[in-house]
Amino acid sequence: MSKYLFMLLCTVAITCGTQSQTFGSANVLIEDMGIFRVSVIADVTGDGFNDVIAVSSQQLVYFKNIAGTGSFETVMVTALSSQSFGLEVADLDADGDMDILASLFDDGDLVWFKNLDGLGSFSTALTIYEGVQSFTGPDAINVSDIDGDGDPDVVLNNNEPSLLWFANDGVGNFGGENVISTIGTNGRSIVSRDFDGDGDIDIISSASGATTVNFFENIDGEGAFGSPVIISGAGSAVQKLTATDLDGDGDQDIVTVVPGNDKVAWFKNEDGLANFSDEILITTTTLNAFAVFAADVDLDGDQDILIASTQDNTVSWFANLDGAGNFGPRLIIDSAIASPRSVYAGDLNNDGDMDISVVSIEGGGGPYKVVWYENQTILGLPDFDELAITIHPNPTGETLYLEGLAPPFEVSLYDIRGKLLQKSKDIRVISVVSLHTGLYFLEVNKLGKKVRKKFVKK
Repeated sequence: MSKYLFMLLCTVAITCGTQSQTFGSANVLIEDMGIFRVSVIADVTGDGFNDVIAVSSQQLVYFKNIAGTGSFETVMVTALSSQSFGLEVADLDADGDMDILASLFDDGDLVWFKNLDGLGSFSTALTIYEGVQSFTGPDAINVSDIDGDGDPDVVLNNNEPSLLWFANDGVGNFGGENVISTIGTNGRSIVSRDFDGDGDIDIISSASGATTVNFFENIDGEGAFGSPVIISGAGSAVQKLTATDLDGDGDQDIVTVVPGNDKVAWFKNEDGLANFSDEILITTTTLNAFAVFAADVDLDGDQDILIASTQDNTVSWFANLDGAGNFGPRLIIDSAIASPRSVYAGDLNNDGDMDISVVSIEGGGGPYKVVWYENQTILGLPDFDELAITIHPNPTGETLYLEGLAPPFEVSLYDIRGKLLQKSKDIRVISVVSLHTGLYFLEVNKLGKKVRKKFVKK
């Protein structure tokens, strides 16, 4: 990489010790009186670009990403008549495309929708579980291979109370309920990972009706679980949790949010055997912290923390400063997003960084919004031009043309990480056919004067 481009990239990258990247303003995907509670990001149309999927009390919808540009088309999957707090996307029937799984709280059902053609045409609801209606219904859900047979099973944190799992036969036919536990009313969150390093999938769950976060060991690798082991038993109830490697030691740590005391904290997996540390505080500044997601927001190779907090109407994030779980101050993405209830990260404009989808409740009772924010870590770099040249077309699929330039000059092409991909001299017509879809940098050097331009490969 040229010293010039390296310095430019470092002006926005955490790898150079700063925290200056920003997010754009909220882009509204939908505004509706249906009670939206959760959104996720995944490619359900099979075109290689991430879509946004959201569920409300009136409909299950997805927002098709048009050619990875961050422009979206709304597609209804089905009308609904139940609130939903759980939404997952996974290939449940082993046909190579993404299906949708949802918990229907008021109806008491756990259902999935088969992606019929891999292009985003979905079946009617296929029932996995029929529970008890109204306030004892299914809530948090998770997809993992619980029994070690190579296909995705489903875990449900129910309000009855019960923590259940359902075995998949590999093509989307699910068996009856397997009870993991019956402790903790109002199940709110589940994460499934190999927490103890024995090669199978364990479970950690939380419930708003209890003040504990519990670890359940998969004893035999086939879905027989041990008794709960309390990880956190102090203070108010944990609303949501997630698991990721925060300290770079190769095992799964836990992050929790506690609305009752505005707390975000993490628990270190001390030895990779599911022996967790005491609470390590990240902040108590997120008023009514409600949702959490872990992602590499700043592209420095470690996991940062995204938070939605409802009382201060804010979506924010905390940078993992050293990859060892030491976090910086709260960084605001939006402080005027009414009562945000979920936060999820994924690349929505195909530029290589993590954008964010958020669900909010305006005024506490509607209308309900699904919005997304552009991460400008990469796109926030300004073009630099000492030579007044132009490049076109942009975006381009095959060829990029340089105008306003006479020899001698040198052209260098870099990806978003600064890796040199091509280098040429006195060439005004540049083939980009071999490049993958995404964002790139073109640098021109003419007798010491330099130009940097961004372009998108379609």
